[in-house]
Amino acid sequence: MVGGSIFPVQKHSPSTIRPVPLEARANLRASHGNNKLELRVMTISRSENMRRIQGKDTKPEMVVRSLLRSLGYPGYRLHRSDLPGKPDVAYIGRQKAIVINGCFWHGHDCKKGSRRPKSNQDYWLTKISKNQKRDAVNQAALLNLGWDVLILWECELRNQDQLAQRLKNFLSG
Repeated sequence: MVGGSIFPVQKHSPSTIRPVPLEARANLRASHGNNKLELRVMTISRSENMRRIQGKDTKPEMVVRSLLRSLGYPGYRLHRSDLPGKPDVAYIGRQKAIVINGCFWHGHDCKKGSRRPKSNQDYWLTKISKNQKRDAVNQAALLNLGWDVLILWECELRNQDQLAQRLKNFLSG
């Protein structure tokens, strides 16, 4: 480690110090003298992990946006703050909104969404419940404004053909 940080860094040149990529943080090194390999893993605090979780431009969002462009549906707007709930993708002229939900965070009834947190359950179950209530209120508000809303779940993004068909049906109807 360079610089006394708790995060490992690599020194690239005398004037540049950069963090080690996440993929490289678990590394193997030979211990002195006995040719054994020792696995060193950097652990991060829960708050640091939560800080790294994104709210915008997530991988599921990027998958959907890429698919929309490849299907010939460009021209969407992202996270419009003038719409209830700031839908992930909005087609203003068509009045169609697409919301992409993470299964765990929004309490989907799939395997990933229905799993219970192992620690601090009171906090997490309350948070997920509030997310579900907020989602319902936002969806109702969009519908009251005359918008059509498509809810996509993280687990539904695996089947690209089925997802493409759902998007085509939603946007063409």
